[in-house]
Amino acid sequence: MAPEQPASLRTLLHVLKRPKVAPGMLATLFVFMGYATFFTYLRPFLETVTGVNVNTLSTILLGFGLANLAGTVLARHLLARSLALTLTLMPLLMGGVVAGLVLFGRQPVVASVLVAFWGMTFGGVQVGWPTWLTRTLPDDAESGGGLQVATTQLAITIGAALGGLFFDLTGVVGVFITSSVLTLVAVLVAWLAFRKAPTQVAVAQPVPAELVAH
Repeated sequence: MAPEQPASLRTLLHVLKRPKVAPGMLATLFVFMGYATFFTYLRPFLETVTGVNVNTLSTILLGFGLANLAGTVLARHLLARSLALTLTLMPLLMGGVVAGLVLFGRQPVVASVLVAFWGMTFGGVQVGWPTWLTRTLPDDAESGGGLQVATTQLAITIGAALGGLFFDLTGVVGVFITSSVLTLVAVLVAWLAFRKAPTQVAVAQPVPAELVAH
């Protein structure tokens, strides 16, 4: 689709200043950083902590992909019910699943189920934040979409690099703890993005005494 008008840097800054946009982009940044630190180092975790072989690893990743597809389809119904609840709940579940892997990831069956469930919840994130963008910026979705894509790519780059740093320092378990923390931060930022502004109540001004006398 041809753009209606070229987008300048000033346009992107103007988009960021619109209500709820900056917190939403920040939540997008953190949740995709959590995704990158998890998925980039999923294979080392399954091989070294869970102790699976190549065939089992392929089966787990296949289950991840199928669950992610199912989550993408399911997200349609969840987003129709509540966009805010879906985008707040999904990162919370993602963070909980990664924490569960750190605690119980040595059991192949448990690890397989948790990885599949993580893929399903991430399906809601993949569909949810672009949906949020079109609802938040219906008149400027083109510029907002470009900004969101740039935010996502930046998050994946930072997340993978941060995961590599923690992988060298603490091993793959430390990487997964970092992923869990990042997605939980995304929950907080998403809550701020969807929080309603407090309604201002008009306070009645006292009537001057001289007017009352008259």
